[in-house]
Amino acid sequence: MDAAPRVLTEPAPRGERIAYGSEPEQFWERHGLDVPRVVWIHSGFWKPEYDLAHAGHACAALAAEGIPVLNLEYRRDRWRHALEDVSVGTADAKVVAGHSAGGHLALWTGLPAVAIAPVADLEEARRLRLGGDAVERFFGPETPLEAEPKRAAGQILIHGTADEIVPISLSERHGGRLIRLDGAGHYEPISPWSSEWPMVVQAIQELL
Repeated sequence: MDAAPRVLTEPAPRGERIAYGSEPEQFWERHGLDVPRVVWIHSGFWKPEYDLAHAGHACAALAAEGIPVLNLEYRRDRWRHALEDVSVGTADAKVVAGHSAGGHLALWTGLPAVAIAPVADLEEARRLRLGGDAVERFFGPETPLEAEPKRAAGQILIHGTADEIVPISLSERHGGRLIRLDGAGHYEPISPWSSEWPMVVQAIQELL
């Protein structure tokens, strides 16, 4: 059973806001007291109406595990702006973690990454018209090569086999190390109260 209602609707912990640029959406929310080594990139099919708030659940839970994290907000008006912000916002990260569209961006960095239910193949996502034609809307009629997710060492993909929002086939097409979560949907892996969440924590700890 998908845990979407709770993770998306229950108010999430908010962290200390830190700007990394001059635009309103160029900021992190810091969770934990020590120097953050993990940057989390939120989901929402790159749509402006979905911000970083719901990711506070996961970020606060990581901080409680002794993993300080920066929850990254980024501009979602143009794809170039999103990539610019993610590049700046993850520059000092030891590990990047991201969910869904944030998983795409985590893979795009080429850094050690835990990509959770990632949109790991943009052309397949376009073909399947995921997120209400989200790829077409955000990237245009042809996907720019510079926006494609990278294949690099130190990437761990985590994906539920019952995900109907971003099918696991996208992670399978990306290749590399894939942890399959049997029977899990799209939101259980980012819900700290779920049985799948410890797999995410373990994967991040492994890369740190």
